[in-house]
Amino acid sequence: MGEKFINYENSAFVTNMRGYIDVEVCGDFDRVLNSGKSLMMWNALNPVNSRVELWDAFGERGLPRYAVERGALPDSIFIDRHGMLCDSESYHEKYWNKPLEESQNNDIDKYLSNFTRSDHSLEFQESGRIDESDFRNRLNLDFGKELVFVPLQLAQDTVIKKWSGWTKSMQLFKENIAKLAQLKKDKIFLVKKHPIDMTNDVQETDNLKLVDNFHYKDCIQHSDKVVCINSGVGMQAMMWEKPVILVGTSWYKIDGVNIGTNSFDDLVDKVGKSYNVDAEKMRRFVYFLRFKFYSDVKLYKRIESKHKNVTDGIGYEKVRIFKG
Repeated sequence: MGEKFINYENSAFVTNMRGYIDVEVCGDFDRVLNSGKSLMMWNALNPVNSRVELWDAFGERGLPRYAVERGALPDSIFIDRHGMLCDSESYHEKYWNKPLEESQNNDIDKYLSNFTRSDHSLEFQESGRIDESDFRNRLNLDFGKELVFVPLQLAQDTVIKKWSGWTKSMQLFKENIAKLAQLKKDKIFLVKKHPIDMTNDVQETDNLKLVDNFHYKDCIQHSDKVVCINSGVGMQAMMWEKPVILVGTSWYKIDGVNIGTNSFDDLVDKVGKSYNVDAEKMRRFVYFLRFKFYSDVKLYKRIESKHKNVTDGIGYEKVRIFKG
């Protein structure tokens, strides 16, 4: 018999896997803990309804538990027995940094080409794709200056609250980017809010531009570098072979592919340098995520929900449970 799972709450991200896995739903903390089944938890580090307490209790007893969450690629979900993102060893190179076979090379080349050319995205975008000339003209950008794309994140996201690193919060990150722009007048910083963030506290300057009305893929493609805390957009930027400078702790930090920082002064120094991205390591990592680690899903979001942190529908097409 296959592994049996139990879900503490009636989450469609878990229960819609029925047909692929055997999963029970139970809202009783003690019954779940003593069920003898593997815990499958959506948004496991959220303290709401004792989720994180149950997650920790399974861990303390050495019981099998799987974190379930949206992946960094569109239409993807991860199911990870090692935990959530930076707490998980599933992203270690031992699992993915291996030569790709010919068919695998063909698969990742096709995926990268389709992904970087399409307008498919995790969240609703206010614009379609445009070419570099149109992009620069609309923003009145100086062709002689380097462009640095800065994708912002949601202040209350788990990855910000737990793994912001030396910048500590989204608000302080915004302040640090403003200071960075003042110090680096030879660069233009393109700042884009998260699509569901309704705050309005970023001030434009001569070399800090808001790009909320542009497609994030164009912001990646037409920029020279990316600076972020640990955004999934930073992971995607690797697919264009862009140098990504990380301010926080990130699950996709890879030597030779992206760049970590340990202070504001370190960020100032590193944003001024040039880098080569190890394209082969990037390809191997993205292949692992897309074809080995992430489950394939169709996620649906109504237009009226575009500024809400909700998913209106989910349908699984292939379930992958990574066990390492």
